[in-house]
Amino acid sequence: LLRAQKLGVNEEVIKVLLGQALLLQEGYERVLKEVTPSPQTSPKNLAKIQQLHGEAQLGLGHSKQGCESFKQSAQTDPAYVPTYWGLARCAAATKDFDQAKALLEQALKLDAKNTDTWMWLGKLAQVRNDPKAAEAAYSGVLKIAPNHVDAHLSLALLHLSAGKFDMAQTEIGAALKTAPNHFRAKHLQALLDYRQAKYV
Repeated sequence: LLRAQKLGVNEEVIKVLLGQALLLQEGYERVLKEVTPSPQTSPKNLAKIQQLHGEAQLGLGHSKQGCESFKQSAQTDPAYVPTYWGLARCAAATKDFDQAKALLEQALKLDAKNTDTWMWLGKLAQVRNDPKAAEAAYSGVLKIAPNHVDAHLSLALLHLSAGKFDMAQTEIGAALKTAPNHFRAKHLQALLDYRQAKYV
């Protein structure tokens, strides 16, 4: 992306993608310093940049600044779904789980087939110690994306915790079929084998 920028690609075209790449590398300070709006930034891109800044602030442990950035993003473009994930995390951090769920449900109204929103709903349900709701959310992911590895593994962990070993094995097997070398899948397989006294 930086190479493209040097070759003359409009900075506004790559700015959000660069921010997303930096977040994946945990380059939080760089996101805040290098991914900034300009007078040419459209409202939709501004909302995305504000959301990226929110994630970067959370990554640095600055929850107040991060949550404020998410609020700004939602005001700039109320239809940008990832902003609601951040707002839901902020609500959950203050134990306002009902508000967190409402925010994620609002995100679903904007895009009912967004698997990340369904995954966040599942994680929230687990935090609330509601395995039935978590299972429903992760199953919702698989209805949209049958090969979603993280959804399969999240279901496997739920089943493993409930002592449903056959169901856990089915989900782990599905994950390994899609990603044979996935570390978490192998870890859960080892844990499942251990729980069933399969030591060899």
